Amino acid sequence: MKKLLIFIVIFLVALAILDKAINHPDSANTPGNENTTTGSNNGNGKGSTTQTPSPVVPIAVAVFTENPTRTGIEITGKNLGASSAKGKIEINLSDGSKLSFQLEDSEIVAWKNDHITILVNKIATKGTIKVTTDTATLDVPIQEAYLYDWLSIPRTANTNASPLALASDTKGRVWINQEFHRAFHVWEPSTGQVRQIQIPLPPGDGPYATVYLGTDARTGISVYGEDIAIDQDGYVWFTEGGDLYGGKFPNHSRIVRYDPNGRNGSQFRFYNIPGDNNLVIGIAFDTKRNRVWFTSATHNSEVYLENGQTNHITGLVGSKLTSFDPERVPYNDGTSIDYSSASKNLICKKDQSDATCYHEYPIPIFTPGFNTGVPSHIAVDTSGNVWYATYWGSSYIGRLNPNNGAFTHYPLPKPIATQPLVSTLGSGIWYLGIDKNNNIVITETLDSTMTRLRTSNLNSSCEKLDAKGNNPCIDEQPVPHANLSNQLLHSLAFDSKGNTWFAQTSENPNDFSKVNALGYVTADWKRTILLPPLTLFTGTTFTGTGITIDKNGTIWFGEYIGQRLGRLQKK
Repeated sequence: MKKLLIFIVIFLVALAILDKAINHPDSANTPGNENTTTGSNNGNGKGSTTQTPSPVVPIAVAVFTENPTRTGIEITGKNLGASSAKGKIEINLSDGSKLSFQLEDSEIVAWKNDHITILVNKIATKGTIKVTTDTATLDVPIQEAYLYDWLSIPRTANTNASPLALASDTKGRVWINQEFHRAFHVWEPSTGQVRQIQIPLPPGDGPYATVYLGTDARTGISVYGEDIAIDQDGYVWFTEGGDLYGGKFPNHSRIVRYDPNGRNGSQFRFYNIPGDNNLVIGIAFDTKRNRVWFTSATHNSEVYLENGQTNHITGLVGSKLTSFDPERVPYNDGTSIDYSSASKNLICKKDQSDATCYHEYPIPIFTPGFNTGVPSHIAVDTSGNVWYATYWGSSYIGRLNPNNGAFTHYPLPKPIATQPLVSTLGSGIWYLGIDKNNNIVITETLDSTMTRLRTSNLNSSCEKLDAKGNNPCIDEQPVPHANLSNQLLHSLAFDSKGNTWFAQTSENPNDFSKVNALGYVTADWKRTILLPPLTLFTGTTFTGTGITIDKNGTIWFGEYIGQRLGRLQKK
């Protein structure tokens, strides 16, 4: 039960009753590059208005493990004969061996009209699969194969951390930020292992606050660890913060910079975010302005010391986007700062130069009946525009022009998820990234949908839905056969060929973690390819979180419930 509560909070951050925080190949060589309708392989009614329908040719993708020797094969397509009495699978491997299974055999894990899942106890990654139904015979080549393995993440004393955000650097290292952490971690190519790096803390009980067993408590455990990023100079940046909290103690967020090379005599810098209960989630770099950007959430309580007196202020404080110059605002080594101070003097005043202060941009309310609760991830495009995701509060993609402070929003079609949280979160946009063409790509978490905002010709028509409830500038790719009452999407990453990879997860892993998988949207945004469920290989629950792709094309991802680092290597 403890693990379940830990996992839920990243997606249900709106619910204060929970005590714990929760490839694209070029079009010429993309598997399944048929001119299919966007979203056509889900049947949930959500899709783009910009594609034209045509037949969906089945595609087979294999994932295998070497210990134990096992291969899962996922066939996605249409009209695969879910109720076929004559259902038969024949696998003709390139080494000359053959495998044959009837519909009722245990090797056929699932056979639905839009997908077939097969599990065999041998390496079966090259060859052709013959699918026989009552009405047709289809020959489906195995187009891609991936080796799946995982690495343990060293545990930290007195906490129970789980990986949430990943980033890879130019040296092939993979950096990990976790929820409920006291340390952060890195996978080193030189050793092939994950190494723990201790984070300095001030003396005393710590800068964060939570409620434990009904009692307010200070803590050195960062309940939130939602983002991690690498800047152009190789510095590693990650976010920290306390739990959702409205009690009597200060509860700060910090942004941490780590230097793997120990330049200038110190590896750590700590930036104490002004204010209280900030709930910092996303972080991004603005190379045009040499500034760091982050998101912070709506809250109803702030506690801080002023002139020796404790001030407890209640009342709604709206969400914000904030930027600062990391070389000119104060920072420290993390051990000497008084975290009871809100440092509000560091917030820029109206018409003040923002060179040495934190410049806050309050997010306006675009959707009546929703506040701007929890802006999640953030990115800066090549023109210096700041884009953000609205996880809790509205179903839109937001943009800020820092030059004039103007906000613009691009609404999404009506959510399709069936769980009650839709009324609070909308479609629940969690992760946001910018592809190589400067398009904005997001995960609609509750809707299990990958979504792209085409930015090449943004105009006023993109700022509203048309008469049919669609946005003419948005393409949506629902994940095939996702359960819209429970399955969710987490993060995304782009590979060198333009595919957009994603990780599936669940609100309730006990119900749906057996079918969670990784997948990708093809570079032309005409099709979504889903890999076999990863639980087939481990026998444990799989709940995917952060995802990154290193310089060699290896796909890395967090396994939240398994508390380990997953890896897919293309073979």
